[in-house]
Amino acid sequence: MEAAERKYYTHDEPKAITLLISGRNALEKKDYQAAMRNFKKSHKCRITKTLACLLLHQMANCMDHLEYYDQQQTFLEELCDLEPNFKNVQQLMNIYLKTNNEIKAKSMAERIKLLPVSGDEDEKQAILLLTQAKDHDEVIRMCRKWLETHPGDTAMEKNILNTYLTQEKIEDAFVYINELQKDGEKPELYPEMASVQKELFFFEEGQDYIRKHIKNNEDNVSLTSINARMLITGGTYQGTLTNDEYSYWIHKICEGTKLPSMRTVEDFNPSTEYFRKIVVGIISYDLRTHVVGKFIMSAFAEFSANTGIEIVCYYTMPDYEDEITAGIKEASDDFKYVGRYSDKQLRKELLDDECDILIDLNGCTIGTKVGLLAERFAPIQCTWLGTSYSSFTYNIDYIIGDRFVDSADGETQKYTTEKALPMDGCAWCYATIIDYPIVPDPPQIKNGYITFGMFNSPNRHSAESIRLWKNCMDAVPGSRLLIKTNRIANDFLFDKYKDRLVRFGLDLDRVDFDLAPGQLEYFEAYNKCDVILESMPLGGGTTSAEAIMMGVPVIGLAYSMRTARISYTMMHNVELGHLCADSKENYVKKVIEISKNIDLLRDLRTNLRGRLREYPLFDMPAFRVNFENAMRDAWLTYCYTHKKQLDGDLYKNNDAFLLRDCARAADILKREAEKDDFDAKHFPLLVNEYLQIHFILLERLFELYKNNAGVLKMLVQVSEILETIDKIEDTETLTQMTQAIRGVIVKFA
Repeated sequence: MEAAERKYYTHDEPKAITLLISGRNALEKKDYQAAMRNFKKSHKCRITKTLACLLLHQMANCMDHLEYYDQQQTFLEELCDLEPNFKNVQQLMNIYLKTNNEIKAKSMAERIKLLPVSGDEDEKQAILLLTQAKDHDEVIRMCRKWLETHPGDTAMEKNILNTYLTQEKIEDAFVYINELQKDGEKPELYPEMASVQKELFFFEEGQDYIRKHIKNNEDNVSLTSINARMLITGGTYQGTLTNDEYSYWIHKICEGTKLPSMRTVEDFNPSTEYFRKIVVGIISYDLRTHVVGKFIMSAFAEFSANTGIEIVCYYTMPDYEDEITAGIKEASDDFKYVGRYSDKQLRKELLDDECDILIDLNGCTIGTKVGLLAERFAPIQCTWLGTSYSSFTYNIDYIIGDRFVDSADGETQKYTTEKALPMDGCAWCYATIIDYPIVPDPPQIKNGYITFGMFNSPNRHSAESIRLWKNCMDAVPGSRLLIKTNRIANDFLFDKYKDRLVRFGLDLDRVDFDLAPGQLEYFEAYNKCDVILESMPLGGGTTSAEAIMMGVPVIGLAYSMRTARISYTMMHNVELGHLCADSKENYVKKVIEISKNIDLLRDLRTNLRGRLREYPLFDMPAFRVNFENAMRDAWLTYCYTHKKQLDGDLYKNNDAFLLRDCARAADILKREAEKDDFDAKHFPLLVNEYLQIHFILLERLFELYKNNAGVLKMLVQVSEILETIDKIEDTETLTQMTQAIRGVIVKFA
């Protein structure tokens, strides 16, 4: 029966009260199931409206403890129908927000407006609820009305600014900030002022506001601090932090994020047999038509039941899916829609699933769960794809990369708290090769001048980037720059953006703008460019891959931070690394050299697309193997680090995995020996353990494959690898191991 139709009587009330008391007693003892049984019996009684409201409140409370959020929502909705007041509506709004039910939250706006308002507290509560319901116009109206009688209320001024930002009414926010500052600076509003400045392309000024704001709160900086994240992302996107500052703040945030409740690797006890199938969890808000979704779709398209890993996806965006989502779901072993889960539910799901490796694809971008992953839900946690900078927590163990995005000299590792987990080939795969027509002749043949292209989002156009483009244009007389973006929404913002370009040296008479939306318009714009330039410190991802598919070279830069090495690694992974530069000075020289090479530019436009499947960036089958091997590398390191025993008897039917992985295990040991922090005392123990364990398995392989030349070759390679390890102090152990391997070779040769 609907709540509005319920009739209330009194003659069942004593029975209902008895059941209610029993239920509350059970609730106090945390016996939630017993409490719920009593509450439901009481609910069936014919009772007064007052008692019904009390009962519904207790039932909702019980459902919260039991994590039955759908039922909790039902009881709260009935409670609000019976007694619509701010307290009850706020409870209902909280459950909508907890379960990410944005549609229901928005629908609350009209109900909130009908609530009786008596006094300041009710009015403030109404503004809060309408803000949560995203009734933006009403929030602005009510906040301004409040400020008429309560001038200088910072909370309401913040609310107005944030509401303008949410609506992308940047001009209104800009006007309002100027209005507020007529009477002097307002330090309490520095974070909001920083957001507005950055939306207006005053990145450096916005960063200054954030610096000021956190100056006196440095001891409280953590991953949950939006100001700390703004500081780091500003440094990442616009280069407004020096390298030393960047490194300092990453570690400062990590330290501030530590909590006593965080789990460590030792809190997990998975089955650590190396050769078993391992479970890899992927958690992301972007498993849809999005940069991340496109790369993941390409990466997983070739996975099958024959691989040594099981893929489980956790999709955290609520109430949305498309063809990319469907494709990723089909390619995964398991796909879970967790967008409506509360953090409490998601915690339980992740712990119950017991993934061996958990990979975050968001970092600190929209929909991030990295703050949750800081608690640790798997013995190995990684970050990948969504951001190429640090995750700001010590509980993310690895950042997945390759030998180009992570520099061999270790310089890029200074700016991440994670260890590099290198993949063979490329750390990304973009296998959806477009078939949009390519104009075979470079545009300069028709135009009589070189056209440089910049396709990255304007929030990546740092002062350093603009100066570099200016230097390139100065070095190539008559050249022009085409800036392609659909991120500039109106004339006001467009004027502010052009002001920024002029401020850092670009001559707008030599700059063309293409602001048209649409994917096909983007592809056509590549046909108008001879060479694509780089932004830094955050380079291009999808735009670089698409430029390569359109036969237009991207001049990558081997910058000190890995965020600026994305184009660099992509070009190397289509065998065009010679078009990239190792410094800003050499960058300009490369641009001059390539601009003059008409034959090269024509060849790329004519022939590159036809060769793409041969290269790691676009080779799905190879990527699958490389990704699985990287997961195996991390798993092997975990097994050895925690001295877990590997049981060969369990793998009698997995000889193919065994054959492949033994050689990789030896290669990992070699890499360990070559590290600067190599532990000479500990390493012989690992070698000894490795060979004793695998020696049993190797002998068994030779019994099965006595005449297999591949097996002999693999064992010879293992022997040669061990001989190259010159840092082991225990040479006697190494000699014994090498001799033992040679003995097996002789035995089966």
